[in-house]
Amino acid sequence: MNFVPEFGRNLSPLERKYLVELKRVPKRGELMGESISNLKSVLQARGWSRSSISGVEKETLVLKVLPYLDPINAVVDDEPFPLGSNCAIQFILRAIFLSLVLIILHS
Repeated sequence: MNFVPEFGRNLSPLERKYLVELKRVPKRGELMGESISNLKSVLQARGWSRSSISGVEKETLVLKVLPYLDPINAVVDDEPFPLGSNCAIQFILRAIFLSLVLIILHS
């Protein structure tokens, strides 16, 4: 899904790279590979003051920049199903637990 940047506003080099040249939004891992100055330039272009973003860790900068570059999917995690391999097992265990609770309550 392509996101069209706001026109009439100066784009930072990072926004220009992904949204204009590559015509796609970056993933969190790709943003972690970018320089801190590029991440800060995106925030400064959006009105953040230098004092509010100085001394911030890179991971925090990525989390702050991501909603500006991908506003639709910013809250979606790169690995949305950490328990995906054992969901069926959890379902079976919960069903057994629920049935045991119901048996105890009905007796």
